[in-house]
Amino acid sequence: MATHATKEWEQARRDTQLEAIEAARAFLESDVASPLLSLTTRRRRTVALLVSGVHVSVRLELFIADTTNATAGAIKLYFSKSGALPDERARYAGAILHRFVESLSPDASADYGSCFVVDVFARRLHLAPRTYRRRRQDIDAACSEIAPRGAGRFRHVNANQPQAKSDRHTSHHRPFNNR
Repeated sequence: MATHATKEWEQARRDTQLEAIEAARAFLESDVASPLLSLTTRRRRTVALLVSGVHVSVRLELFIADTTNATAGAIKLYFSKSGALPDERARYAGAILHRFVESLSPDASADYGSCFVVDVFARRLHLAPRTYRRRRQDIDAACSEIAPRGAGRFRHVNANQPQAKSDRHTSHHRPFNNR
């Protein structure tokens, strides 16, 4: 039998989910989202991004490509009611997203202008930074520090060893609704 606290928690969770849906709907109806409406989605098999011996899980919502498949990008949604995604944090997220798209699309050019981090509740659209080298170096340095300490908490791998099939996952996404 469910306790009163459990029922309150479940109701609060449902309310938050409904707020997220409404915030996403309002975002998509705003002018800020207009760059997203001309994009198409593509199915891609995804694996974790290997950075300095650490598997970085990049859970993008949509992998996108232009109509000629010459350029590729991705969309990552950020949900936080407690505050907007800080600009610098969004730039790092965009840099990781751009790097991940590069690893997924060897035949297409990963376009920083097509890598979006969407702060749903704040209704803000962040592009991956055009200048990303310093941020990638920072990310590499952080992963280099994590890798030796990660025994048991983080997955440390040898970059020279192939990834096991069980370490891979397939990402299936529904087409982005262009309304």
